Amino acid sequence: MNKASGVSQDVALRQKLARDVETVLDAIQDLHNSVYLFRKFRDLRNGDPRLLIPSPFTEWLIENYVHSTAVGVRKQIKPSGISMRCVLDSLERNPRVVSRQNFVEFFAGHPLTEAFGEEQFDGFAGGKAQFLDPSAVRQDKENLLTRCQKVEHLVDKRIAHYDRVDVLPVPTFGELEDAVETLKEVSRKYSVLLRGADRGFEFSYLEEWNTVLQFPWCR
Repeated sequence: MNKASGVSQDVALRQKLARDVETVLDAIQDLHNSVYLFRKFRDLRNGDPRLLIPSPFTEWLIENYVHSTAVGVRKQIKPSGISMRCVLDSLERNPRVVSRQNFVEFFAGHPLTEAFGEEQFDGFAGGKAQFLDPSAVRQDKENLLTRCQKVEHLVDKRIAHYDRVDVLPVPTFGELEDAVETLKEVSRKYSVLLRGADRGFEFSYLEEWNTVLQFPWCR
């Protein structure tokens, strides 16, 4: 118990992790938007032979998309700062900060009812456990790191120019997008556990993304 504030260490840590997850969700939202825009650009380019002609501009755009998205993914799997990796590390070390009692309180007086909260926590913790299962957190973390491995190597080696470029396992666009999808899945799960809310990833404001391409740039 923190005597000065009257808040237990578990409660204080849970509140901190809830804030950290919100910050993580903001960062992953940006990654989600980047993937969405690049997919739209790629579809547009593949549908018009004129856009398939080699161009320094197109090469620059693609390279910057890959690098910025890879760096964003790498930030979320770093074991320091505010990242998804750090949230998982902390929960693995301190699983009792997420309890059945605290989780069910999110549903008190809610139309979904406390019974739904109980059932959902069963899925997160297993059986009738009263606290989060650290092995489940560890499994989520290992899956995340595995699916982001090539992206991590790209940032640590190629972008930072540490090793020879031609011997590195460069991720495909699909593997880069899969890393972002994995971050989305994991962050949404732990947002529910820590905040009682599943914040989806929106891109409605990007629906008019191609407006800037509908008039001639050069006159």
